[in-house]
Amino acid sequence: MKIAYVALFALIISSCTEQVADESSSNEKSKSQKAPTEIGPIEAKLEEINHKNGTFELKHPGPKLEIIFPLQSVEKYADMEDIDGKKYEVFNYSLNTKNQIDENLAYHLSFVFMPEVKTEKDIKKVFDFHQNYIMEVSKSKLNYSKDLSKFEANGRQFSYTMPSAKLITDYRMFFKNGVFYRLLVATDTANKSNKFLTDFFDSFKITE
Repeated sequence: MKIAYVALFALIISSCTEQVADESSSNEKSKSQKAPTEIGPIEAKLEEINHKNGTFELKHPGPKLEIIFPLQSVEKYADMEDIDGKKYEVFNYSLNTKNQIDENLAYHLSFVFMPEVKTEKDIKKVFDFHQNYIMEVSKSKLNYSKDLSKFEANGRQFSYTMPSAKLITDYRMFFKNGVFYRLLVATDTANKSNKFLTDFFDSFKITE
């Protein structure tokens, strides 16, 4: 399997880089990031986006999910990922906070429709590959990995540290009814009582 994680890693790296870079380097940094793909269907699939108390609340009719980002400045875009030679459209929602409201640098949600993945074995294979691929590409150290059971869905949570960027990322994956969900929160602070991280993860719901 080969998956293009360009947009995802651009979000994480840019969040960390902007914390330590000065204004003169910001233009060069932005040039290295992949521009979001111009697409129309993602707008058509959004049934309702509510902004409450300065937050971004998403209710999606397609995979039927709900989630709340801590700020309204969420970027939504789609790109293509190549999985075993097959192209998949990936829908992304990214928030780069840069420590504006808490110790976290970035929040991200994405989902992929993979209807051919049905068995427990196949789902585990998808989870294992994504975890191993991220660790390899980012040259990170695994902090922990554990299975999750929520929404009557297969799930996994793992945390990894990227020493080169002094970045800690918590990552959750869920698979239900042919939809693969991915969430992450990136921070540069080892805080076990990270309320914003917990609130973000807990706000995610698969409602089907």
